[in-house]
Amino acid sequence: MNYHKNMKSAENLSSKKAKKLDKLSEELIQDRRKWFLENFLPAKYSILVIGLAEDSFSDTPIITIDNKFAIFQRHPTYELLICPFKGQEQSYFEEINFYANCFSFELDLPTFVVWDNAYLMNYKPVYYNLNNSFMDKKEKKEFNYNFFINRYISILEDVVRLRLGFGIVHFYEEYNFERVNLDFSKNYDIVEKELQLYAGALRQIDFFVEFLQYFRIIESCIESDNRKDCIEHISHKIDKIKNFNFGSITITDFDRENKKNLFELYRERALGHIKLLKNKLNLKTNEKIAEYFYDLRCKIAHGTRKDVKKQNFYSDYFSIIEDIYVIKLLSRIFIHEKIKN
Repeated sequence: MNYHKNMKSAENLSSKKAKKLDKLSEELIQDRRKWFLENFLPAKYSILVIGLAEDSFSDTPIITIDNKFAIFQRHPTYELLICPFKGQEQSYFEEINFYANCFSFELDLPTFVVWDNAYLMNYKPVYYNLNNSFMDKKEKKEFNYNFFINRYISILEDVVRLRLGFGIVHFYEEYNFERVNLDFSKNYDIVEKELQLYAGALRQIDFFVEFLQYFRIIESCIESDNRKDCIEHISHKIDKIKNFNFGSITITDFDRENKKNLFELYRERALGHIKLLKNKLNLKTNEKIAEYFYDLRCKIAHGTRKDVKKQNFYSDYFSIIEDIYVIKLLSRIFIHEKIKN
């Protein structure tokens, strides 16, 4: 009998504690909402950073961009809300798209900008089913927008899994609960076009197209697509891959364990592939390796060649993944050096 009384008493106590916690949680939510309304404007845009850990931000916005916007993560997703400070003008699409490209470059993840006006996107499926054929014009545009977003993001999630396998990327380093401002405009304004190309490379599901995007970055940086110019510039950068400071991107398994630097994984693959090119393909000099990459670019880009690269999901297709590790790091070296110079 005493046992049942004690159990009932414990249940009542547990219920009271739960109610207290619920009340405290609601009070904290209301406090945060009040604090937000006092300091920030609602987000007109958000940036989806596909592959980013869903717990990258605390509830307090200690990360800002250009001292104009605070970043809030919509938990538990990889969506980053871009909220202007009170007194700032609302953002515009080109500005947020630039920020998205900066995130892609710094985190090596594909990004996508979502905005609050679904009617700016002129996307129409080829075939409609009977259900949406009865929609009015506004409803159909909204349906098209949501359909495109959902399918496209699903594709990008698969792209990340193909590229990273079983890893998840975390937001920069530990920031010790101090405010951190990301000076994106100051740091990257001079390479806006190159970052657009880099972000485009990360969205590609096809490895041939991804390779071409990285090569276009090199052409943009040297302002030439001439064979001689490309080979000369690339050959001078190949040795830099070994010791270049690419920075740090933290990647772990899904349990947040076995932390590694993603750039070191890329470097290891790139150096291994360069060694293979020198030994197995007898490309003994950097000039020969640079020629190999330029010829590879032409075999992908031009249909007039007899030795065109084949998308046959056999040796041609999978060997280019190893080439991408080299050309990706080379493109980053060119971008960093353009910023520096």
